[in-house]
Amino acid sequence: MPEIQIRRAQIDDAPGIADVAVESWKWGYQGVLPDKVIQSHSNKLEREEKVRSNWKPERAYFVAVTERDRVLGFVLESKPSF
Repeated sequence: MPEIQIRRAQIDDAPGIADVAVESWKWGYQGVLPDKVIQSHSNKLEREEKVRSNWKPERAYFVAVTERDRVLGFVLESKPSF
């Protein structure tokens, strides 16, 4: 079984974060939301750009990665909107 590490994310993790975000969105909302809505949130390049453009170095970002540095999950600190 591969070893998994939790580490502080870097901006270079944006492609992996985007992959996980898109795949979890598709998996989590399939059958709940219309396919058209899911597809509108499934562009990995757009999601990567969104991750990069919203990156704030003063916030806490963490990734779970394999020993080969493949991103399996992530946590991004954000301020509550409520």
